[in-house]
Amino acid sequence: MKSEMLNTMTDINFSFTKKNDQNWILEHSEKFFIVSDEIKSLLELLKKNQFNLDESYKDFILEFDYVSTEDFNHIVKDNLETLELNQTNNDKSIKKKSFILFETKLISKENAAKISKIFQPLFQPTFFWIAFTLLFSFSIYNLTQIHHFHLEKEYMLFLFIFYIFSAFIHEFGHIAACNRFTKRSGEIGIGIYFIFPVFYSNITPIWSAKKQERIITNLAGVYVQLFIILGLFITYLFTANHQIQDVIAISTIIILYQLIPFIRSDGYWIISDLTDTPNLLPSSSKKVKEFLKNPFKFKVQNRKDWLILLYGLFNQIIMIYVIISIIRAYRYQLIAGPIELIKTIFNQPTETLTYLTSNIELMIISIVFYMILFNLIKRLLKI
Repeated sequence: MKSEMLNTMTDINFSFTKKNDQNWILEHSEKFFIVSDEIKSLLELLKKNQFNLDESYKDFILEFDYVSTEDFNHIVKDNLETLELNQTNNDKSIKKKSFILFETKLISKENAAKISKIFQPLFQPTFFWIAFTLLFSFSIYNLTQIHHFHLEKEYMLFLFIFYIFSAFIHEFGHIAACNRFTKRSGEIGIGIYFIFPVFYSNITPIWSAKKQERIITNLAGVYVQLFIILGLFITYLFTANHQIQDVIAISTIIILYQLIPFIRSDGYWIISDLTDTPNLLPSSSKKVKEFLKNPFKFKVQNRKDWLILLYGLFNQIIMIYVIISIIRAYRYQLIAGPIELIKTIFNQPTETLTYLTSNIELMIISIVFYMILFNLIKRLLKI
């Protein structure tokens, strides 16, 4: 890096929000990073000198310990790369979600914020925790009363439409909570996760909120889905239609899947908030990798490092256990089931709904199995 003006940074506006005694939230280009007091001072020093390295170096050695010019340049370069402050103008408009492919915006952040105001009163913290606990407990109890699914063909279509509607409203829950606590939020869109289309919501501003507010925001999608389930249950009470009860049970299973902390879903972000670790999965994988290389010489600095290591180890163990359990229970059905479904789609398309209705439990298990297997293989390859 030459000692000259850092042209790529001169038009980047960044700001800091106090997080705790040691850390700050850095915001720029609709991105958020947790930084230390020292990094904050470095960036402010660069900004004060209009990102001129020669002038910044003079101030740096007055405020901090002496380092060589070369070391200072490396410090600046490394931090700018880590905090994505060294991107070109063309790069700055690009936002990446490594786990969601082919992102397509459906609703702008302005319109999403306006629509989400309908849900915002539901996120008063005291009311939220009472309502969430009651609704979640009710849904789990209702699920325990179901032993087998017997959805008729016409209800398969209803289940699909309901799932799309519920998943879409789920994202508005996240946006509503984020907007309530930060007065800001992003867009709602659609993309591909593994091989499945999924909705997503941009709630990166929530990193500037308090821990409880971040947790509520990450539970917000499931929370509004629980209200939808309550509405379905009221409908069931008036109609006594047991097919609706099956739809409620399947919806509860989907919610439980979203709360699994070992995939990049709501449960994962909740653990990320509890441990104050924005990049939980990469951090835990790195700890596991270091531990496995030399477990006897592996050292941790603090309690947080222990928690991240335990999460990473437990993560791998749980994934392997779930995969083995499903294989033992379903064995050849995991391969035969999807193959039969593909054959039915191509050879007898009119019988596709009938096949899905008859094998709905196997289909749900197969989807969960292959998504977990896909994630586990990806992580093991990285480790």
